[in-house]
Amino acid sequence: GRVDRALAHQKKEPMKKVHRIQIGQHRGHARVWLDGQWLKEVGFATGTHYLRSWNLELRQLALYLPSPDELVNEKPKVVSGHHNRPVIDISNKSVEVWFAEAVEDQDGKSFVNVTSPEHGVLIIEEAV
Repeated sequence: GRVDRALAHQKKEPMKKVHRIQIGQHRGHARVWLDGQWLKEVGFATGTHYLRSWNLELRQLALYLPSPDELVNEKPKVVSGHHNRPVIDISNKSVEVWFAEAVEDQDGKSFVNVTSPEHGVLIIEEAV
């Protein structure tokens, strides 16, 4: 029926893909390292300015492309990397706090899920 078609359509939607990213370590801090062409496809090309917003209630970190007036008040982050391989590197004390509840697998590794609900927005949350 119509619902099945809607679900099938949703599966084809490239933005709905969930990227499962291992939480790494860098200089004693937890690190979330995002890279690849898919970042460019959702609006985060190399050199793009973006802002970060932590939602305590939902336990989600949102990365988003700011409007010009938002840039007046906040210093943006910049997507690094090479032309064809953008990189977003999030490594600071906050990562441990933000994703403290990410469940470890048998090997002691924990992960975040990264989705892009709309162009210019990335949502990072604990994989549980």
